[in-house]
Order: sequence, then structure tokens, then C-alpha cells
Amino acid sequence: MKLLVRNGRLVTDSGTFNADILCRDGRIVAIRDGFPPLSGCETVDASGMLVFPGFVDPHVHVYLPAAGTFATDDHITASRAALLGGTTSFIEFVIPARDQSPGDALRIWSDKARDAICDYSFHMAVTRFDKQIASELDRVVEKGITSLKVHLAYHDELALPDAELYELLEYAAQRNLTTIAHCENAEVIELRRKRLHNSGKRAMRWHYESRPPLVERDGTHHFLCLAALTGARAYVAHLSCRQALDVAMEFRRQGYPVFVETLIQFLLLDRSYTELPPEEAVKYVMSPPLRNPEDRHALWTALSTGSIDTVGTDHAPFNLHGQKDRALNDFTRVPNGLPGIQDRIRLLYTHGVCPYRISLNRMVEIAAAAPAKIFGLYPRKGSLQIGSDADLVIFDPAVEETISASRHAMKVDYSPYEGWKVKGRISMVILRGRIAVREGQVLLSPGYGHFIPRPAPSLREPQSPGGPRGSDPS
Repeated sequence: MKLLVRNGRLVTDSGTFNADILCRDGRIVAIRDGFPPLSGCETVDASGMLVFPGFVDPHVHVYLPAAGTFATDDHITASRAALLGGTTSFIEFVIPARDQSPGDALRIWSDKARDAICDYSFHMAVTRFDKQIASELDRVVEKGITSLKVHLAYHDELALPDAELYELLEYAAQRNLTTIAHCENAEVIELRRKRLHNSGKRAMRWHYESRPPLVERDGTHHFLCLAALTGARAYVAHLSCRQALDVAMEFRRQGYPVFVETLIQFLLLDRSYTELPPEEAVKYVMSPPLRNPEDRHALWTALSTGSIDTVGTDHAPFNLHGQKDRALNDFTRVPNGLPGIQDRIRLLYTHGVCPYRISLNRMVEIAAAAPAKIFGLYPRKGSLQIGSDADLVIFDPAVEETISASRHAMKVDYSPYEGWKVKGRISMVILRGRIAVREGQVLLSPGYGHFIPRPAPSLREPQSPGGPRGSDPS
């Protein structure tokens, strides 16, 4: 099957230029200006459009048990929303319970993900670590899952004791795996939450005080100290504040392999949203919490200078009605998280590129190329080059739209950005050479998505950008 995209302006992480792209059998096979007519080839005219590589979201939750309930999306709705928003691949977290093995958890997540329409991979969370878990993780790594997640939060459910965390980081360093961390301080948060709750301070605005910036700073420093001692490759997830950013940059200046992610909501929202009336404020409870306006400004500056590597969504949709609103008067019982997988790219373009905070090329870097490079997907994903998967996003910069829950594809009953104007429209999305989205309609069927195995950086063999085709990792 051949597909030719003509007359577009191609935007990569390193340059912008006019060219046509020829796709065949799911990959990019030629890039040049001015292809002649080709027989037996579907042609797409991208005149006046920007052509991006398919975007990669490095931080997604689809199947997510939390606070006695479950996130509302399934893999059909989440992947449909991803494609409509220009994301052609995402990496989801597999989170075993403490009494569950990584292999058993992976089988559950893999079975649910078989219906995905876009491509996907997994990070594996580690909620306890011993010799048996290490042996099981070896088998997980063999399946192409080469990033691990640890929590320095959620004391009773997910947090690892320091001795286990240290040994896990040693394990990861020996195999050159990337360790992702939720950086806070589980015991301090638990104590502060209980004290606030017992003193009657239960409104949504007190969520911030239960885990203030100094707690995130402390967790970031603690994680990076242990990573430095063990030689582990460290990725600080969903960094929200200037204090934690300063710590991460100090370790980077010392030469340690540290990557930093922030979230689209931390760039656009602040803690004032949790001071709204309860039925509004409850929408915005997440961990780490929304911060102060000065933190937003610091994050934008860090994005523009290259200090922050990636922007994800931490997509975690819970309905307002029937889930979040069950705890309107008690922040400690609210399921944490915001939906966002459909809106990330247009929000980045509107609030980053249009006001000249970042360039188009930088947007491609933080939302496509860098996530792909850090997590072993590049150059198969996040790239416009010969041999890469033919994942393209054709973007019309002349259109203005309004975000509304009434029109989004995410299976959640509100949008944190309800009524926000955004510039640009995802006019077409191409996934592995097939048109996935045309003018707001998803054309591919559930199950089209592939699991993408990812080798660890030190284990990568020279190969074409297309890489091996993934099979079910379960």
C-alpha cells in the first residue's frame, strides 16, 4: 500500500522544510520536494498545512484502579482520543498490586490493550522488590519493556522502602533500564494528610498543603541521590515546581543521566483552580498538585532552554459525577488525575508556539522525538526520516476551535479546559501508512494498534528505523 503526502511543510525536532513524503508498507520510503504523479498511490494534498511526526505521550494511564474505583477510559476510547489529538503512540503504566507479580499484571494490561487503535508500549511499576521480583522483571524486560516506575508516594499501596528502592536501582543500572519516579515523600504526605483531615481541613485547597513543593523537592533529591549512587538512568516524572526543577538541574550539571518530564496541566493550570467551589475544585485534584503561577513560568522557561525534556499528560480520567463528586468535602478520598490525551498538542501549540515561548521544532522535540529517544522508540517513532514508521500528523494552523467535553472522545464527563480556545486543528493523522483520522473522524478499527517492544539503550542493535514488529507482550 502506497500513500503520498504532497505540498506540506515538514516540521521535525531539528528543522522545517517543504517536501513530499512517500509511504509504503507502513514506513516512510522517500522524502523529497516535487514527486511526479504515481500510479496506484493514494495522494493527500497538505497545501498550507504543517506535517509533524506522530506524537508520543510518555505518561498515560488507561486501565487504572484508584481510590476504590477505576479510570473511565478503555483502550478503544483512549486510543481514539489520542489519535484525534495527534498522538499516534503512548506508553501506559502497568501497576501491580503489592501481592501481584509483574508478569500477572502485565497479562492483565496486555489483554485490555489488545483493542487499542493507536500504537502503545508499557512502563512497569515496581511496588515491591526482592529476588523473585527481579527474576520476573527479567522476563518483562525480554518482552521489550525497558522502563520501570517507582513511587515515593502512596505510602500504603505503592511506595518502596529505601532498601528495596536502592536494590531496584542497582538492578536497573546493571541492565541500563530507565527508572521513572514519582518524586515526593510518602511518609511525610501521609502524616500531613492525616493531620489536615483530623483538624477539619478537608476542602480541595488543602490537597496542596498535604504535599507542598518542598515535599516534591525532597523526593526528587532523594531519588536522584540513590540513582547517582547506583549509576541508574533516572527520569523524573510529572515535575511540577521550581524547587524540584532546581534539584534535577544540579544533578544534571554534575553529569548524571537525568531526564525531566512535566505535564501540560502544570504549564497551564495553577492551584487557584482547587480554590473554586467544591463541584469545580474537585476536578483539579491530582498528585503532585497544581502549583503557583510562578512555578508555571519557571516550567515554561525550562522548556524553552532545554532543561525539561518531555511534556506528557499523565492522562487519568475519572468522572466528575459518580466518582470525583463522591468526595466533594474530603480531598483525601478524591481519585487523583485529569484527562488530557486528546488536547495536549493543540494546547502546546496555542500556549507554547503561538506566543513564542517555544518553537515548532521544540514542540516536536518535547512531544515526539525526545520521548521516543529516551524510551527506545526512536527513530521508529517520533521521526520523519526514511525507514521510520509512517506516522504523520497533518495540522491546519489557520483554524480556531473550542475545547468541550461535549465533543471530545475521552470517556469522561468533563474537561479541565472547558471553553478554552485553541489554535490549529488536527486535519489528518496517518498511522503506519494508513489514514487513521480524517477531519475529526477515526477511520481505523479497534485492534489496529501494535505493541511496540523497546530495547534498553545499551542493548540496541543497529537496525533500520522500522525495528521489529511487536507481538502481544503477555
